[in-house]
Amino acid sequence: MKKVLSLLLVFAVLSGVMLVAVSCGTTTDPGTKPDETKQPESDTAPGKTETDAETEDPRIKPDIPETYDFHGEVYRVGGWSIPGWDEMARGIRDVVSEGYNADVVNDAVYERNTAIQDNYQIVIEFDHVPYVEFRDKLIRDAQVGDAEWNVVYPLMNTFGGLVLNNALSNIRYAPHVDLSKPWYDQSCLDYLAVSDAVFAVSTAASINDKDGTAALAFDKVAAQDNDLPDLYEITSRGDWTIEILDQCCRGVLADLNGDQVFDEHDFYGFLGKHDVAPSFKDGFESMIITKDSDGMYEFTLGSEYDIEVSEVILEFMSEDYFFNQHLYNMPDPDFTQKFGAGEGLFFWMRMDEVTNLRAAETDFGILPIPKYDDSQDYYHSYVSKNTSSLLSIPFAVTDEKLEFTGMILEALSADSLYTLQPAYIDQALKTKYARDEESREMIPLVMAHRVWDPGMVYGFGGISDTYLYLYNQHRSLATIVAEMTNAINRDIEKFNLTVQTSLD
Repeated sequence: MKKVLSLLLVFAVLSGVMLVAVSCGTTTDPGTKPDETKQPESDTAPGKTETDAETEDPRIKPDIPETYDFHGEVYRVGGWSIPGWDEMARGIRDVVSEGYNADVVNDAVYERNTAIQDNYQIVIEFDHVPYVEFRDKLIRDAQVGDAEWNVVYPLMNTFGGLVLNNALSNIRYAPHVDLSKPWYDQSCLDYLAVSDAVFAVSTAASINDKDGTAALAFDKVAAQDNDLPDLYEITSRGDWTIEILDQCCRGVLADLNGDQVFDEHDFYGFLGKHDVAPSFKDGFESMIITKDSDGMYEFTLGSEYDIEVSEVILEFMSEDYFFNQHLYNMPDPDFTQKFGAGEGLFFWMRMDEVTNLRAAETDFGILPIPKYDDSQDYYHSYVSKNTSSLLSIPFAVTDEKLEFTGMILEALSADSLYTLQPAYIDQALKTKYARDEESREMIPLVMAHRVWDPGMVYGFGGISDTYLYLYNQHRSLATIVAEMTNAINRDIEKFNLTVQTSLD
């Protein structure tokens, strides 16, 4: 009970690929589940009956039939594929599973799908489409009315074109889908809903956007060798700020190979990349887009605070202790390995790196993105637009197919809150891959207040890429805003009009 309620709290604030010749289904004979992944024994306490235990089940039930016979109908999911990312725990790994393999996430997906397929007499299949083709295919399908997929998981950086080309449905129109339920991320809805329209949402049925959530790792041995204060204690009391991070990074730069040249072979205070700029912007509560009184988007970046924040970020990224992966054209696996080999004190990461670092020699801890100062109420976490997906329903899904889609989406999302999410957060991140109890306590802080700035997601007027490459701009944010405001506002006006038309 305590564990489930704790998860509900975490997810309530959370909650919220060439076409392959043969789709990956879940009807393959799974074989025998390994002993180490067997189901826990009954929670029924001595003296209590099974009926008593069922009566005390704290699960919230979706408002749909618990069973229904769809006579083998296929629930087809479409998603992108990028070479190499599946091996890095960065691809979409939460839709289908072919059977038990002792990976807790894979096994939870298999058990969830088996239950839903049995309860509703359906088959769940997943099509991987190469990233460069996926967005264009969704747009073409909408234009010709081809509902090939029931639901899709586009990368967030493609959402602008998809909405403007009317390729996505308003999820609020889907029968049986109750977006107020805890298996939908309410924070995501608050940021991305436009008036009464919702084109994408984070759901408990997916971990891809959780994998894409920004955080920091730190080398615990290096921290001790450099007499750093207790970073966990500082963070727990709410005082983890950019100022303290800067102080910790100073004086640790080391020429590991003795060639008197600081390059990719040396030890740095902070291993980062261009993504640090938007993630710190979000962490410091500096927003590109907010909403007016009618719930429509408006461009608000450019206040004195926003400019001050951008200057602090640029100063931090310009320090000699800051190693920028992108300036060395270093592949992501090599960048991860640099930290894993003990060549950096702090490491900017998305949460998928916790899985990728499972075999690393470095004893590391996990921290949230710092605050700007201690006056902030919470730590805020950027969700990467370039590696994260959100769930959407293609525009061509209508009538009976939409009825079927809504019911199965609700069933999968509700079940995942109690199966997939505990497997991912409690078993994989907290138990299997985190190195200490303190890091386990940090993970809810990372996940509790995630940010989807519509300016970063939709990229109006090119502002998302401009901020992503802030380090390379060689101009102030005030100048950038002055130069880009008209283009940004034109894009927002067009976007808002498209949304309003869809609601009329």
